[in-house]
Amino acid sequence: MLEWLVRHRSRATYSRQPRQVRKEATVTGSCVCSEPPVPGFVFGSSRNMPADFNNQVRVRLYEMFVELGRCPSKSALAANLGCGVPEITDAFNALAAVHMLVLQPGGEVLMANPLSAVPTPFVVETESPAGPRRWYGNCIWDALGVVAMLHGDGRVLTSCGCCGESMTVSVRAGEPTCEPAGLVHFALPARQWWNDIVFN
Repeated sequence: MLEWLVRHRSRATYSRQPRQVRKEATVTGSCVCSEPPVPGFVFGSSRNMPADFNNQVRVRLYEMFVELGRCPSKSALAANLGCGVPEITDAFNALAAVHMLVLQPGGEVLMANPLSAVPTPFVVETESPAGPRRWYGNCIWDALGVVAMLHGDGRVLTSCGCCGESMTVSVRAGEPTCEPAGLVHFALPARQWWNDIVFN
């Protein structure tokens, strides 16, 4: 388990990025692994796709996200699954209602945790047999989750939440290191994140 120094502060302490990195302490320990979308599921193995349509949509969304390196649109997902956009819309809404997705106002995906469909201050670079790949995490927690989800090495390019200095958190063989030394700061307890998941 990752040995982060976790602090809780008032929400008013920061106007943005409550889950961020700060330059205060050394990061040590092993990486926190994100749970896969479906227990036992491995990306690229569609035969593990569940029968339930909403879960089928969720799994294929993650597969395409990883295959393409970007979040697929509802229309692209519908075409891939051989169904209509309205069915994808209904599935997205159902998944969002149980906190499995976060949607943009127009109905497209904003967050497929730990991945962000839009640019964020948490750039994730991972290594693959095909070469380096780049992703966006929704926060430092999710950014590290991207590396864990892909079962490899990587690094998170971000900045100090206090002074804005550039920071890099690298993960090699499950071990994170931060340069300059830093800590992960949670402004709110995890149980409150979904009160406003985009802000929190």
